[in-house]
Amino acid sequence: MPEQLGEIHHVPGRLRLKLPAIKHNVDGARRIEQTVNALPGVRDACANTLTGSIVIRFYPRLTRGELIVAALRADGYVPPSVMLPSPVVARSSAAVSARTASLADAIAKKAVDALVERCAVAVIAALI
Repeated sequence: MPEQLGEIHHVPGRLRLKLPAIKHNVDGARRIEQTVNALPGVRDACANTLTGSIVIRFYPRLTRGELIVAALRADGYVPPSVMLPSPVVARSSAAVSARTASLADAIAKKAVDALVERCAVAVIAALI
């Protein structure tokens, strides 16, 4: 069992943990894969003995990264002092699209205002 933990990378539905105990340790890597794969909501776990890391894919609607880390902590793979960071969440394309649309609306409004002003000036000039 590891005494220290390397980096943790967490996005919704995916965890990557660096576990020194599985580096160059095929038996340890298989044990942790079996442990993680038995957890509810886990899709799959793949340990890499060359890098000493494990990638865990899970269903975010069925489990949370915190629960997986807690199970690994209970089995001694993760020290009690290690906390899971907040997941990194990419901006949704809907939010980006909404922001882009509002910018496009603002530009279009400005263009229409300028056109109306020029037309008004042209009409006044024609009347004079």
